Amino acid sequence: MTRTTNDSPDRPSGLGGAVFHPPANCHIRQGEFKELLVDRTDVATDSNTVHPPLRRRDSPEPANAETPKPKLRGAFVVCTFPASRPEEYLSLRAWDENGDETEIGMLRSLDEWPQDVRDLIRAAIRRRYLLRRIESIDRMELAHVYLECDVQTDRGRENFTIRWSQSQAQDFGDGSKLIIDTEDNRYVIPDVEQLPKPDRQKFRQHIYW
Repeated sequence: MTRTTNDSPDRPSGLGGAVFHPPANCHIRQGEFKELLVDRTDVATDSNTVHPPLRRRDSPEPANAETPKPKLRGAFVVCTFPASRPEEYLSLRAWDENGDETEIGMLRSLDEWPQDVRDLIRAAIRRRYLLRRIESIDRMELAHVYLECDVQTDRGRENFTIRWSQSQAQDFGDGSKLIIDTEDNRYVIPDVEQLPKPDRQKFRQHIYW
């Protein structure tokens, strides 16, 4: 039997029946406390279905299958594929009046949105994930079981120490590495092979797994 799927080559599996919001029926702006405010226009029933609150596994099934539309208190963005597609298939969520996390819908790609909205969403993602992106490596030096690092990031120069362990330098998507320092700060190298050759050699000399 041939298995059929709705997933196309440019759409990762695991999204199920996700509801995608295009700019035409969804207006995103910033609230007083930097939260995202979302205004939706009903243009089609399927386009504006609000997913029911995410329930705990031990919660009983609701007696009534129909879930009333929740009153949302602001929104935030969750990356479904933070390493491989950081600006695609973004889950737009909020908290309803009962304190339950509710998915408003998905944003297929930031490229579809105006520049001001892209900036708001990117800022929201940075606040949530607090990942510094390593752009070049000035020095890596091994001292016993620790690795001293001097790097340039998207937020400027950073000096930090990591435990020389595979658990502190993890795969983070195709070609990416997630670095966790001794203070639990997180750094990402989006593609190790794209580092300048001298920087790549410094990195591979110590982190070769």
